[in-house]
This record gives sequence, C-alpha cells and structure tokens, in this order.
Amino acid sequence: MTLRSPLPLVLGLLVGCGARSDKPTTNAGALCAQSAKRLAARLGPELSRVEVQRELMRPTGKETPPEAWACVLVYQPVPEELAEEGLPPEDMAGTGIDQQLAVAFKAAKGEVELHLVDPSPEAPGAVSVELELQDVASGPEPELVVSEMTTGADPWRGVRFFALEAGSAGPRDLLSVGLKLKTAEGLDLFGAWKPTQRDGRRGITVEAGGASRIYGWDDSAKTFALDQAATDAANPKPPAPPPPATEAPATTPPPKKGKKGGPVKKTPAKSENPLQGLGLD
Repeated sequence: MTLRSPLPLVLGLLVGCGARSDKPTTNAGALCAQSAKRLAARLGPELSRVEVQRELMRPTGKETPPEAWACVLVYQPVPEELAEEGLPPEDMAGTGIDQQLAVAFKAAKGEVELHLVDPSPEAPGAVSVELELQDVASGPEPELVVSEMTTGADPWRGVRFFALEAGSAGPRDLLSVGLKLKTAEGLDLFGAWKPTQRDGRRGITVEAGGASRIYGWDDSAKTFALDQAATDAANPKPPAPPPPATEAPATTPPPKKGKKGGPVKKTPAKSENPLQGLGLD
C-alpha cells in the first residue's frame, strides 16, 4: 500500500529585500539534473524520490546568459525498514512525510559538489519544508531559509537559516530554532520570524502574542545567537502573583455583663450526688 503525505509541499525560492542579483529558475536545468543523478547514486535504495529541484543563477555579463551556480534539492527518503525490502521505486513513492534537503554547487571543470543537509536538531521527527531565499546575514550570497513543520497530536514548527557556501563545508547552519513561544499569560503559541537590525547589527526576531525572542549576529562565530538581554527587555514582565491570604488571629470573647453592667455572677454547680446533705452518703 502506498502512503501519501498529508501535507503538500509549498516551495518558493524568493529573493528578499536587499538580495543581490541571484535568481532562482522556474525549471531545473543541467546542474540540477546532474545533482539529482548524484543524489540517486549516493543514496541508492534509500531515496524514494526527488520532489523539488531549483537552480540558483548569477549574471555573467551583458552578452552572456546567467550561469547556474547552485541547486537546491528537496527529496523524500525511504524508511530504513522499507528500503531493506527491496521494493521497486514506484511502490516506494510517498511512503512518508519526511522531506530532507541537499544542496549542490558547480565545481571546477563542470563537476558537481553535493552536500546532504542534516535534519534539524530542534525537530522532534519527520518534517515537511518550505524554502525561500533572503538576505539576512550580509553574506556574499542570499541565505537559504527553511521553514519546517510536523503534524499530529503535538505539532511543531521551526525555521533554519543556511549560508550557501561552496567548498568542503557546504551549506553552513546559521540558526535552527523552534517557533513556539510562551506569552506573559502562560499560553504556548507558534510565532513568526522577521529580519531585524539593531545598532547596525543584523538580527532575527521571533514574535507571538506579544512575546519575543531575539537573536543577534555573532561576528566571531559567523552565526546568530540568542540575545538574552534584548529578549528580556522586549518581553513584558508576567503579572505578580497575589499575596497569600492570611487568617485573622483568634481572639478571646469579652466576658458577659450583668444587668447593672457588672460581671455575671457564676452560680455554684449543683452536686451530682442526690444523697449529699441527707447524711446518707
């Protein structure tokens, strides 16, 4: 039986504000074709299918067409237990919802340099992804932004930012975080991210329900890191809990007064022995 993903992939490679002249193509070209073949050879029976392939272009001059320099692949792996059964590829398509990434760069002499992107350390399991390009870190190329989500009883959403760097290191993870925030009222909400700039320093802010989490650019590590001081300053303080209720101290009631205002005279208690006073006790 073939299982299909309940979440269709929505993918757009968009050039954000301030991005340089790189443009994604709408159709896969020669570089992506080579990249898909290299991926199939590398994964073998553990590859179900390549679902999306997009080339990134850069201009070469006025008289020559743009040149492809990278290809982003979204593929679906085969679960390990199913790969061992040796089913034909047509029976393996759509066996799960997990979508993973590979990035290929055009190397010297037309060679393809393929890099598999490790799953997010924040994700609880298999994810579906959406992609875009935005200039968030002032690198030589726009960054690859990967939005991830899971479904089920405990849904999860996260975002990852990659610097696209050709070479042995390949795509470099700049930030991988979940998007769930706790508001001042104690609610857990999924937020949205946006690029920011504070005091000339690039940053990323996640917001939901009035709560914020702020990440600033760490120039020494060349990554984004949590700015705890800015996060604390941006978030409203939770309301102080009410003081605990205290019981009033017990008081002794005042003595009763007689008719003329004096204290009530106590009547001697009668003896419980009926023979007392008769000389018979």
